[in-house]
Order: sequence, then C-alpha cells, then structure tokens
Amino acid sequence: LTTPAISALHRGFPEAAITVVARPWVAALLEANEDITDVWEVDERNRLKFLAVAARMRRQRFDLGILFPNSFASALLLALGGVRRRIGYDRDGRRFLLTDRIVVTDEILKVHQVEYYLNIVGQVCDIKNSPRRLVLNVLPTEREWMSAFLQTQGVGETELLVGLNPGAHYGNAKRWFPERFAAVARYCAQHYGAKIVITGSQYEAEIAREVAARAEIPVLNLSGQLTLRQLAPLIARCSVYITNDCGSMHIAAALGVPL
Repeated sequence: LTTPAISALHRGFPEAAITVVARPWVAALLEANEDITDVWEVDERNRLKFLAVAARMRRQRFDLGILFPNSFASALLLALGGVRRRIGYDRDGRRFLLTDRIVVTDEILKVHQVEYYLNIVGQVCDIKNSPRRLVLNVLPTEREWMSAFLQTQGVGETELLVGLNPGAHYGNAKRWFPERFAAVARYCAQHYGAKIVITGSQYEAEIAREVAARAEIPVLNLSGQLTLRQLAPLIARCSVYITNDCGSMHIAAALGVPL
C-alpha cells in the first residue's frame, strides 16, 4: 500500500536514490520495483541486526527519511541512522525522534491507507496528480517459472484458473466461511471447467485443507508452499482471485487481477 507514495516520491525527486528499509516479507515484494534504487531488510525484534542497519544508514548519510510505519522503532532507526530530515506522523510517543511532525487529525484517520501514506510524501513534493494504483512488478522469468510449475500440476497455459485465499491474518473476524469458498470452487469447476488453486501462508494450511476437502473436486492446494515472489506470478496467472481482506488481496489488486 506504500507503493503509490514511493512512486510519487520518485517523480518528485527523479534524480534521487531511494532506499526502502522494510521487514523481509515486504522487502521481497519490492525487489523489482522500478521506483526503488535499493531494498534493505530490517527486523526490529533482532537488536543486533537493527543496530547494524542503523550503522549502515550513517555510512550512507541519507538526506531525507519518510516514515510510513507508525511505530516508535521505525523512527528510532532513522534517528540512530543519522538521517538529517525525518518526516512522519506525530504519534506513538515518537515526537522527539522526528524533525517534521505531521499532525494526526480525525480526517486523516478516515482516509484509505494509500492516501494516508501519500499525505506523508505530500509534505515534500506534489501529490495532487499522483496515481493511486498499487505497484508490483513480476519478472518474466518468474512468470515462466510459474507457468512451467503449473503444467507439472496439471494446469495448462490456456486453462481457466481460479484462485482461492480462505485465510486472513487477523483470524475469523475477516474470514468468509470455508464451506462458501468450497461451494464457489465447486461451482467454477462444474460450470466453467476451471482449475482451482488454494493459496495461503503456512499458518493457514488447516483452513486451506478444510476448503479443499469440502470442495469435493480436485484442487491444487499450495497453502504454505510458496514464497511471496512465487505467489505473485501465481496470482497474476489467475483469471479471478477470491480472497479475504489480507496481503494477498493487495497483491492481486496491484496486478490488476479481478477480485
């Protein structure tokens, strides 16, 4: 959801080198982003690695830091890294770590997350005509690998492929019922001749197995078996992706796959 803001920043500073520091799972999705010069991984739970990233920042002497996360740790990292100008929302007790503090208003808390992030970049460049489309680039080699893999699983290049993602990070509150995913899978297979693939993380393997069993048709269950860089070309291959509100939904939206 930060990619429209990163694109706006790149347009505002076309000659600047843009380095994104992110958790490993986010960093993987940004690797092929043409608006980004470099991607560094960080995990605030590992103190030594956290400090190592801060030391690396000091050596680079960054002029500007845009804080998309609201966390205290993200602001601390930029301060320890010696970033000269640090812009972010004034919240979570991190006011003293910011050079440019953005007031958190009732209005900004009601906007879509994409607008929330764009508002930060808007402090340093014009965002008025910036596209709001999410950005995720899938490399040709990744598409070719996924096509070959699917063929080994009995899915031809021209066959209709429907993706199901029955899990959700925050549990049952954001989940459609497994039996309904199963019913959709069965309908698509019987009425459209579609092949069905189920995706999800390793933590969602149980619900994926339940959907597969309830569907009572052959399905390809890949829950917990793919990296995010492998998941992206799989979703791109789908004719439609049926999912709960989760990270995979945003991947599909960025790739223009019907949801």
